[in-house]
Parts: sequence; C-alpha cells; structure tokens
Amino acid sequence: MLLTRAGNFLRSLKQSEFGFDVMKLAGGTTIAQAITVLSLPILARLYPADAFGTAGLFTSLVTIASVIACLRYEFAIMLPSSDEEAANVFGIAFMTPLLFGVLGAIFLVFAGNELVTLLNAPALLNYLWLLPIALWLAGMYQALNYWNSRSKRFGRLSVALVGASATSTTLQLTAGVAGQATAGGLIVGSTAGTAVATGALGIQIWRDQSRLLRDSIRPRRMRQNLLRFRKFPLVDSWGALVNNLAWQMPLLLLSVFFTQTIVGYYAMAFRTIQLPMALIGISIGQVFYQRASVARNDPEALSSVVLSVFDKLVVIMMIPGIFLTILGQDLFTVVLGKQWAEAGFYVQLLGPWTLVWFIASPLSSLFSVLEYQGRALVVHLSVLLSRTAALVIGGVNQNIELALLLFSASGILVYGGVLVWVMKLSGVPIRAALDVLLRHGRYGLLFAATVLAIKWFGGSHSILVLLASAGLAALYYLWIFRRSLIQKTMYQSFEQVK
Repeated sequence: MLLTRAGNFLRSLKQSEFGFDVMKLAGGTTIAQAITVLSLPILARLYPADAFGTAGLFTSLVTIASVIACLRYEFAIMLPSSDEEAANVFGIAFMTPLLFGVLGAIFLVFAGNELVTLLNAPALLNYLWLLPIALWLAGMYQALNYWNSRSKRFGRLSVALVGASATSTTLQLTAGVAGQATAGGLIVGSTAGTAVATGALGIQIWRDQSRLLRDSIRPRRMRQNLLRFRKFPLVDSWGALVNNLAWQMPLLLLSVFFTQTIVGYYAMAFRTIQLPMALIGISIGQVFYQRASVARNDPEALSSVVLSVFDKLVVIMMIPGIFLTILGQDLFTVVLGKQWAEAGFYVQLLGPWTLVWFIASPLSSLFSVLEYQGRALVVHLSVLLSRTAALVIGGVNQNIELALLLFSASGILVYGGVLVWVMKLSGVPIRAALDVLLRHGRYGLLFAATVLAIKWFGGSHSILVLLASAGLAALYYLWIFRRSLIQKTMYQSFEQVK
C-alpha cells in the first residue's frame, strides 16, 4: 500500500512542474546539507568554539558585502520577457562583483587593522586578504544562480551545491585532522566551496547557453537595462544591505561585547537553526519567486500562489521549529558534545522566533516580485533597529541570555507583521491565513505537548528523548504523506500559473 502511494506521489510530482522543480532543488540541497550535518559532530570536536567565532565573523563580513556585489541586478534577471534582454541584465550582474572585490581590497589595505580592532577579533587579521576573493566569488555565484533559475535548470544548481558542500567539508576536516584546527581551516574550506559552486554552475551554463549569451549581450543593451531596472541598485540594494546587516548584526555585536567563545556558540547555534530553512525553505522560496513573477499580473493567480505556499510552509516548518525550541540543548549535548550545551541553550531561546521566520522568509520575496523595494526597506530597517536594540541592551548588561530573549521577541513581532503585509499585498484574506494556522496549529500543539511529556519522563536520558521525539516527528510527516496533504496541494496547486 505504501509503495503504491509512493509511486502515485512520484508520478504526481513529475506532472507538476512546481513540485518537480522544488524536488530537484531540495534534493541537491538535502545532500549538500547532509554532508554538512554529518561532518558537524566531528568538526565540533576538532575545532574550538573561538575558531567558529572568528570564521563566523569572516562569513558575516562577506555576506554583508556580497548582498550588493551585483547591485541587486541578479533579481532583475527574472523579469524581462525575452531571454535576450535577460542575458544583458545577467551580464551586468556577473561583471559588477569584480569591481566590488577590487574596492574591498583597497578598503582593507587602509582600514583592515581598524576593522579588526573594532570587532575585538585579532585572529581575524590573518585572513583579511581572503575577503575580497570571497566577495568576488559570492557575487558571481549569485548572478549565475538567478540566471539558472530563469532557465529553470534547477538540477545543475543541485550539482553545484553538492560539490561546494563536499569541497568545504573535506578541506575543513583535513585541516582539523592535520593539526590546523584554527579559524583558517574553516575559512579556507568555506571559500574553496564557494569557488567550486561558482565554477561548476558557470561551466554548465556556458556549455548549454553560451551561444545565447554571446549573441545577446551588447554594451548598449546593458546600459538600457541599467536604467530600466535602476530601482534595484538605487532602492532595493539599500534594503538588502540593511537586511543583511540585521542578519549579521548578532555576530558583530556579540564580538564587540563578549568573547570569541560566546560568538562561536552563537555561530554554531545559528548554523543549526538555519538547517530546516536550507533543506527546504530556500528551495520553496526560490521556486516561489519564479512562479510569483509569472503570476504577478494576475491578482487571482498571485493570491492562490501565496496562500498555497503559506499553507505548505506552516505544515513543513512547524515541527522543526518546535523541536529546536524544546530539545535544543539535548540535541547539542548528544550530537556535538557537552562542551556545546551552551550553544544548544541559545537555540532554545531563539526557537519561537525561528518558527515565525521559517514561514515568513520564503514569502518575503514577494516585495521584489512586485517591485515594492521601498516597502521592503521599511521591513529591513525594522528588523535591523529592533535587533540592534535587543543585542545592545543585552551586551551593555553583559547578559547573553537577555540579549537573545529580546532578539527572539523582536523577531516574532517583525516577521509576524511581514506575514500580514504579504497577505494584504497579494490579496489573501487574513481570515484565510488564520484558518491555515488554526488548522495545522492544533497538530503542532499536540506535538509540543507530547515532546514535553517525553522530556519530562525521560529525565536525563537525552538520547532516548531525542530518538523518541524524532520518531514522533517522522510519524507526523508520514501521516501527512499518507493523507496526501502535500501531494495534493504543494505539487498541484500551481498548475494554474504555469
């Protein structure tokens, strides 16, 4: 019976373009993340927490700068009706990261020491020379990624992701085993992984579409598209920069107020929090962006796309959010070792916020689809200001728990507001969204109550508690599969916008 259902599911998947695209992306992402997850217990025992803290700071600086490396023209690649015009937008997005890499190198020559002093991270000084290279690679990858999404060649993106994860993990493990368990081992491994992903994706795109790119890209048409989509660099880039500052602000401010060990605990905690989003949320969000771009001129179709994706995000993301909130410390103690129990506690403090973020984040790309860059900027500023205030209050009081609790509370308020705004912009009635939450929320409450009971009776037997709770989560998803909730909606409700 189960095999028959699985066969029907796969046939349904192939018939649904949306579902098949999500599965191709999610498949590669799952393999890539599986490599990372399987290596994490070893890396956590090879590298000290302060190494993860310094490496996290490096990644934060690259992430902040890379968001404007393409001047946000990568998002405009999806919008032209013809591939020829889109190719010229791609040309703009692909070339600008080199300029930012050069500018970044010049900045670090004159202000690198001051930056390290400000961040209270002297170990970072040895790796500043890699920042411009990492920035250039990250920018090129973004341009290639969105051109690939326009072409709907999601399979080759999966190959690039797996290659990047395998490269990063191999180099980091090798450095740790060889006695080089420093921030440098983590940083070099991560940068090499980005280089592999960029190279793999670039080679595949050039192999399949080099003729289109050569015949289409012309300086005059690039200048025309620079003006046509000028809102992206002039408005959207500021919103994106503010948004990334908000995301990277915890690491930066924690580095200023606390030790690199605490920064490392937070870096590991946030790395774990991101896993559910990386496994499926980003894949859904990327395909949603493509579908919403097609449906943006049809209010009824757009409303249907948004509500359907919201429904599926609640179903899929609810259990991971609850699991991390209740069992974060148990998970870290068992998987990473007792020395990481503090990081697991941080996960629990941030858990309620992660649940709201898991659902809101993929849908927030609707602002870009509708070219409402100004409204997106308001959201990003709200996140940045509220998060900064929370962290500064906790930092001034030298209380990391207070900082993270305020961080979580502010995030719930802001991202809850984002969800309401997205529903209104897309024409989805608030009552319909509430019906989704009520319909699926009862199962979430039942899961939470059962996990709490397991934890209460399991006491100090963390391994048994985790296994029992994981089994319960697996039964939940199997039950959903058997009822065909995902099969009938996630992979079929988008046929109207193909």
